[in-house]
Amino acid sequence: RHQSNRNVFKMKTFIAFLGLIAIAAAQEPEACGVCRQGVGALFAELNKEENLEYQQQLLIEEGCPGWTDPEGCAVGVTTWWNRMASVVYTDKAVAIVCNALEPSCELPSFVQ
Repeated sequence: RHQSNRNVFKMKTFIAFLGLIAIAAAQEPEACGVCRQGVGALFAELNKEENLEYQQQLLIEEGCPGWTDPEGCAVGVTTWWNRMASVVYTDKAVAIVCNALEPSCELPSFVQ
């Protein structure tokens, strides 16, 4: 009977150990949180009004001259860039960027 209790204890200990390994393996690397914090700060900065204005200016001056209709391009940038940026510079996009840099970082559920 004593040997039987000892075997049960060993089995429970082994199962608990495997569970801890599974939990540890499922956790993200610490770098993922650091990445999300840094990319999130960058995106927040890029989404500020003065930086959006600069981005529009840059797109118009550097990107639009190569289009067949540079004036139409400029109108499109002025009309749409702020709305486009509000979709690009999001927490979901932060997670996607960090996953692209480190595949073990979690993705938002809509991407998986």
